[in-house]
Amino acid sequence: MFHSYKFYILLLIIFGFIYCFLTPLYQIPDELHHVFRAIQLSEGVLIGTKNEKTSGGMIPTIASNDFNYQLSLFSHFQKLSFKEYFTTLVIPSGHKFTKENFKNRQYEQFSGSVLYSPINYIPQVLSIWMGKLFSLNTYHVIYLGRILNFFLSMLLIFFAMNKLRFSNRYTLIIFIIAGLPCSLQLLSSLSPDAITISLAILNTSLIMSYYQFNCKNDLYLFVLTATLLGLCKFLYLIIPLGIIPALYLYKV
Repeated sequence: MFHSYKFYILLLIIFGFIYCFLTPLYQIPDELHHVFRAIQLSEGVLIGTKNEKTSGGMIPTIASNDFNYQLSLFSHFQKLSFKEYFTTLVIPSGHKFTKENFKNRQYEQFSGSVLYSPINYIPQVLSIWMGKLFSLNTYHVIYLGRILNFFLSMLLIFFAMNKLRFSNRYTLIIFIIAGLPCSLQLLSSLSPDAITISLAILNTSLIMSYYQFNCKNDLYLFVLTATLLGLCKFLYLIIPLGIIPALYLYKV
């Protein structure tokens, strides 16, 4: 049986995939800093380095130079024709992720992202590991990270809509929230906020589903997603508080 939420997910995937490639690199807030944080985590370094008044970590020099060059190339101060832009997508340049290229390192500051939880960076870290495994270049790793981040977010949102399939109104609300340009821009980028937003949507859907059906499985999944959400961003623990009236109602 076809449900409308499947059509909503299909639309989100189509437009999100377009966003992955049409949004120039590093034009999402702090996207470059999130790349540095993902590299740090991919090497098992959970705590950043403090250097005078900044914090960050030791990043491979070649990768850092590539990323900073790409940042200058796609800067909003730099004008590129459509032909030039699509050429960078079809024929990307950049050094490969190999042990040899990762020997020399330099300090990079990324104070805005160094405190983020590793949970937010699972797709980005996977893309870096795959880059090392298959010797991908820096462009490939960035776009692979965007795609993995987007599809994990879509998977969480799909589960959220599936939980609320009993109400087309509820799934439509989730579609509108996830389909906002600002939401799609984050979901299809390297931003760790993509996972946080998706977990928040899933957690809210579990609360609404529990209100409707009083299902114990929803409660267990709610605890899991609430824990992950709190590890992503502590202030987001406000969202799970919505379960309290339901717990009182069913006297769990």
